[in-house]
Amino acid sequence: MATTFSGQLACPVEFGQIFVISGKSLCTADRINVNLAADKFHGIIPFHLSIRFGEHVVVRNNKTGPNFIYEQEERSPGFNGMMNPFVPGEEFKIYIFVGTDRFHIGLDNQAFGEFMFRAPLSQISVIQVYEDVEFIYQVDHRRAYPSPYPPLQFHLPGMTFSNDLPIPYRIGHVVVVKGIAQGNAQGQFTIRFLVGHTEKQALHFNVRFPAGVVVRNHTVNNNAEFNYDEEERHGGFPFQIHRTFKIAFGFGHVGFRIAVNGKFFCDYSYKGQWNTFTGIKCSGKDGMTVHITEVDHHTRDSSLCNFEELSSF
Repeated sequence: MATTFSGQLACPVEFGQIFVISGKSLCTADRINVNLAADKFHGIIPFHLSIRFGEHVVVRNNKTGPNFIYEQEERSPGFNGMMNPFVPGEEFKIYIFVGTDRFHIGLDNQAFGEFMFRAPLSQISVIQVYEDVEFIYQVDHRRAYPSPYPPLQFHLPGMTFSNDLPIPYRIGHVVVVKGIAQGNAQGQFTIRFLVGHTEKQALHFNVRFPAGVVVRNHTVNNNAEFNYDEEERHGGFPFQIHRTFKIAFGFGHVGFRIAVNGKFFCDYSYKGQWNTFTGIKCSGKDGMTVHITEVDHHTRDSSLCNFEELSSF
């Protein structure tokens, strides 16, 4: 079954940033599309990248103007005559580096080519991945120049999705995660916020279906050890297997404010410096898989008044 991803970016797109997208295509895949777009409605698209399996080409284009039509495609091979290196049914990895006047494209850990800007970077606020995609493992937006942020990128054991951002969080930032839990109904999934250049977890949000409980905790050192005396479990269980969920994680003055499916769920006090926390990492366990289809970044005032509405469908 195909999946998609659509996410509101955390900040404007600028020179020195890089997008890293990875996943697995369907065995019957005809194409994979990636948009850097102005919105989620396929209107203005300053950069459109289309991996075409049947034609064995990589198409680069944009869509602008009053009629929102695609302009002249670029289909030429990449550097050294490189064509589409990906195979249907296998994993893929795409890099898009934002240069001074062009996008630099990498495929399968190799430099592929370039695409000159045809529209202002200021028009980009959304990233989309769609068409014949079975799994999406990673939609990271990072800063590579002049200094990398996040400073390091971890791939934790069992991690199935990553969403880094190129700036520190601020009070009033709200991260809205939309997904669906599938597979074994006796499994569990976890969403984590990591700390800086470590594997320490600032928030371990663990949804356990067998027990019908959502456990919140944090690790006390870089060895992923939990302080079980500080574990929190109250708030009920608003999740169902094979049903879409939407979680809003708000950065308040003293801690996370969390809402699920349009309703306030809980508060969780910060265990460390909130402005050192980095993007989310997700994983499933015991036969459960969590597919993340949206991660939207919003800015609210510091009170986070009515932030719950961001988790409504």
